[in-house]
Order: sequence, then C-alpha cells, then structure tokens
Amino acid sequence: MQIKITFLCICVLLVFFLHFLNENQIVKATKDNAQLRKLLNAEKTINTELWIENNELNSRDRIIQYASADLGMICPKTDGNQVIYIKESETKDKVLFSLIDFITPEAQALTQK
Repeated sequence: MQIKITFLCICVLLVFFLHFLNENQIVKATKDNAQLRKLLNAEKTINTELWIENNELNSRDRIIQYASADLGMICPKTDGNQVIYIKESETKDKVLFSLIDFITPEAQALTQK
C-alpha cells in the first residue's frame, strides 16, 4: 500500500512539474512572438519606405531632370520611335538589319524571317 501511495505522489508531482513547465514555455513563446511581431512591423515599415524611395528615384521625371541638369543631355524634339539610321548586311542565307533610334543607345540587329 505504501508503494502505491508513493507512486501516486510521484505521479502527482510529475504532473504539477510538467504543467508548470508547459506554462513557462507558453509564456516564453508568447514573449518571443510579441517581439517577432514588433520586428516584423518595423521591417514592413522600412520596406515601405524603401519602396517609396525606389519609386521616386526611378520616376521618369527625376531621370529626365538628372540627365538634363547633371549630364547635359537633351530630349529629342522628334518621335522617340523614329529610326535614324538603317544598315543592311548580307550573309549567305540571311539579311541583317541594324537599327539605331533615339531611345536605344546601341544598334540592334534584326534577322529577316
């Protein structure tokens, strides 16, 4: 009988220990969760600010203003898709065309189908 009572007391103590251990882990996880949420919100705010700054830096008006003011470039008065120069070169089977326009700074070779 004394063994049964001892075993029962040990089981009750083990249950209490595991219960308090579980509560402690829940409290710790809750604190970590709150800290991670704060960190996530801060990172979201930084990300939004960086997106806004990126959009401002990549805006067409800013690039045009920077190119004209700092680099001394001017906007052409004609249509940007107008072809300035066409160069043909022939190989055995193909005819190659090189087109240079106002937007593209380098020649693009097109293969005739």
